[in-house]
Amino acid sequence: MDSVQKDVAYLRLSLADGDGKDESTSISSQRKRIWEFWKKQGQGTKLEEYVDDGFSGTNFERPGFQRLLSEVREGKVRTLLVKDLSRFGRNYLEAGYYLEYVFPYYGVRVIAVNDNFDSQKASGSTGGMEMALRNLMNECYSRDISQKVTSSTRIKKKNGEYCYGAVAFGYKKGKQHNTIVPDEEAAKIVKYIFNLACEGNTITQICRILNEEKVITPSIYMQRTNYRSNECWTYNSIQNILKNRIYTGDTECYKSHVKRVGCNAVNVIPEKEREVVLNTHQAIVSREEYWQARNVIKPVGERTRGKESGSVLTGILVCGSCGTNLVKGKKKNKDFLCVNRRYVPGSDCEQIRVREQTVIDVIKNAVNVQLLFLEEQEEEMKQLRKKRKKESLIIQKQIEKLEKQMKNLIDRGVLLYENYIEGKFTKEQYLAEKEDNQELKGKYEEQLQDLKKQLEEQEIKEEQDREKQRKDSIILQFHNQEEITREMLQTLVEKITVYPDGKIEILWKFRDELNHDRNKK
Repeated sequence: MDSVQKDVAYLRLSLADGDGKDESTSISSQRKRIWEFWKKQGQGTKLEEYVDDGFSGTNFERPGFQRLLSEVREGKVRTLLVKDLSRFGRNYLEAGYYLEYVFPYYGVRVIAVNDNFDSQKASGSTGGMEMALRNLMNECYSRDISQKVTSSTRIKKKNGEYCYGAVAFGYKKGKQHNTIVPDEEAAKIVKYIFNLACEGNTITQICRILNEEKVITPSIYMQRTNYRSNECWTYNSIQNILKNRIYTGDTECYKSHVKRVGCNAVNVIPEKEREVVLNTHQAIVSREEYWQARNVIKPVGERTRGKESGSVLTGILVCGSCGTNLVKGKKKNKDFLCVNRRYVPGSDCEQIRVREQTVIDVIKNAVNVQLLFLEEQEEEMKQLRKKRKKESLIIQKQIEKLEKQMKNLIDRGVLLYENYIEGKFTKEQYLAEKEDNQELKGKYEEQLQDLKKQLEEQEIKEEQDREKQRKDSIILQFHNQEEITREMLQTLVEKITVYPDGKIEILWKFRDELNHDRNKK
């Protein structure tokens, strides 16, 4: 475990707590309460904070908590403070697991300020039972709050209020709370798409028409938000618009629902079973146009597109022109192509074509080059580590020698003072000897600090070497593997970009000393 441990504070606020509007639960309120308590304990040490703002207490897969847990497992945490146990978590089984097993195992003291709980004082008492009861009450409270929020939202939706977060392309939020109104420019595009579909154009044909006319896409139009930018209309973008019933002025209340409170998994509600509220907002297309346009969407079983081949490269190859994933389609196909070639005639996407075996050969060659380099470098690293270890031992011995000399100077200073008191030295002699002693002590202290700094630099270099070895081990685990597998690619490769001129660029996940990230066919 790390010899230097720290005291930390964990702060959490969920959306169900009112987005922090209630000062009793807000992040700032939690921080203030914890600091007040910590100062009253006479603790001047700094508290490092871990914050999860907007995360439910029923699920422990929160980024702030996971970072905290990682520090705990590395032995870097001494004390953990929370405002109360409900801030820590509302799932009583998981909360109990961490509080009664994980944190005690790593020697972490847990303090819940408002609950008057201190794991250090509760040891051997009935504190464990009290804590379990509190955690159970917190989970019941969380479920109750979740049900109330869900019920309230359901009532609003049935009353025609818009409580769905992001607004569909073609609409914008109205001035009145929980309302939407047509966005004039975007609504024209939506209307145009439905008109094309009603005229009998397929989705692919609609994509071609929109891309040839350079009609702005939803992601470009909504770039002010966090939407992924895509300049081309695709099959999915058109299909999503044609299937969205919101353009008729009606609203589907729920398209899916969570399996249980605190769970991220959802069940999709079949379209025929969805509850629809009529006339909740202004329509962009009529219901007749909507159902007529839906005829261009082929059922899943009728689509002519072949099944994915299951190639090891699927999902890893990217078009260097538009950024879309390349596809190979049927198993018998040998080439990967950009899917957007069908929708944007004359674009660079039509030039993107690469053989599966060509890419695999490039990867094999690049991996072999990296392995060869690492083998050559390994012997150099061994010699360097031996040299550093030897240097560190010399520095450590020098430090020990100086520390011993420092101790002798302190003992000498005490002896000088005793001799002066006993009259063996005059005042002038004592002051002169004391000054020499202090001067020598200052000289030793300066040398000692310099040596400690050198030792610290050596330790930093050692840590960098260990990190370097860790990154190297990612590729070294495939040292004797001849076949390129899916697992291998997922471990080693972030993505592979294929450009119109035939260049293949590999972005690795491991440390790439030789900069062999760009390979030509």
